[in-house]
Amino acid sequence: MMSKNWRQSLSSIDHQMENVVSHFRKKSILVDRVFIFFANYGPAMFFLEMFLLIAFVFARHVQVKHALLSLLIAMMAAVTTKLIIDPIAHTIGRIRPFVTYQYEPLLAKNANDPSFPSNHAGGALALTTVLVAKFPHLGLITILLAVLVILSRLYTGLHYFFDLLAGGFVGFSVAMVYLWVMR
Repeated sequence: MMSKNWRQSLSSIDHQMENVVSHFRKKSILVDRVFIFFANYGPAMFFLEMFLLIAFVFARHVQVKHALLSLLIAMMAAVTTKLIIDPIAHTIGRIRPFVTYQYEPLLAKNANDPSFPSNHAGGALALTTVLVAKFPHLGLITILLAVLVILSRLYTGLHYFFDLLAGGFVGFSVAMVYLWVMR
């Protein structure tokens, strides 16, 4: 009984968040395009950021081994997060908001691909956690990028709010384990 009430409460919050977001969706072409861009290319933006960081490190000849190891840890955390999230998502099999509420999402997505937890949120938080820990001077940019990636998934109708929280929690937790083991 308690489990059912807990799930109903989460579902109710997800429904309320979906209603809030739906009021903004498709009202501004610019806002739609920004969120579509980050939903599509946000993960690639992390790799661009890491490539630029490597270029900067080599240009400055500072702690190349430390930088490369840190980037490797960040990527390993993101891949591990995906390896954890995928079986959970397929076991739970939660359908996506655009399927539940029967609307066309801003970004094409397979309706049969499960929603909970979010791989994008998990990967974004895994990468962000390691990058901010290892390169604090990049913190603001990295956190902003993660927030945009995560919010874009909600805004485009591909995930519920709690999909993002759960995915982010997994990604953050995995990154913290990697940072703890590697210190």
